Amino acid sequence: LKDFQIEAQDLLDNAEKSLLAMDEGGTFKSNYDAIFRAFHSIKGAAGMMELEALQAHMHQLENFFVQRKDDKDLPKPYIDFLLK
Repeated sequence: LKDFQIEAQDLLDNAEKSLLAMDEGGTFKSNYDAIFRAFHSIKGAAGMMELEALQAHMHQLENFFVQRKDDKDLPKPYIDFLLK
């Protein structure tokens, strides 16, 4: 579990960097992969660790991103929410 926590924190830190880059004017498309990869990896690891609530939550976030993959940008309220 400790290794999972360390890896998940690293993934979330990377996602945060990409969200902050978008908040500062970076494009959604250039940051999409890093954020999606973090959510997808945490979802998979949570499933292997049988952390079902976390897996379900990450699945929702992953679906949110998949639905917006072709969007030009991510609206600021979404960025703010995800940073919280």
